[in-house]
Amino acid sequence: VLNEWVWPNVFCCGIYDQHVGYLRNWLLDRMEWMDGAMKTLNAGTYNSKQYFKTEVRPNPSVDRLEFRYYVRYTDKVEIGIYDTAGRLIETLTPQPAVNGENIYSWPHSLGPGLYSYGVRVNGQRESGGVFAVQHP
Repeated sequence: VLNEWVWPNVFCCGIYDQHVGYLRNWLLDRMEWMDGAMKTLNAGTYNSKQYFKTEVRPNPSVDRLEFRYYVRYTDKVEIGIYDTAGRLIETLTPQPAVNGENIYSWPHSLGPGLYSYGVRVNGQRESGGVFAVQHP
């Protein structure tokens, strides 16, 4: 397919060496860009001695809860909020967690009472607990 335009591309036509040179330079530029973008990634650090089950604070709460949890990898975390009858009220889906400690702040408008929560990490139940909501 040399010297024939087959897809929308900036570079078209020429001898084999020109195509190889173009693709080589494109790949090098792309890798350089990716290396620069990866510097902004915070992967966190996992330390098994620092692992803890999910904590919720403040407890009791008025209008905001903070879930503090520790995961091993970059994981998908879901937090289910349940009423006293065990009915699911809301499912919270924080950004994918990075290995190490993570904090998710949830502003809520729950009525006063007791509620439970269940934390799932990559679909597997990790922990759960109870929290109270009081009048302001």
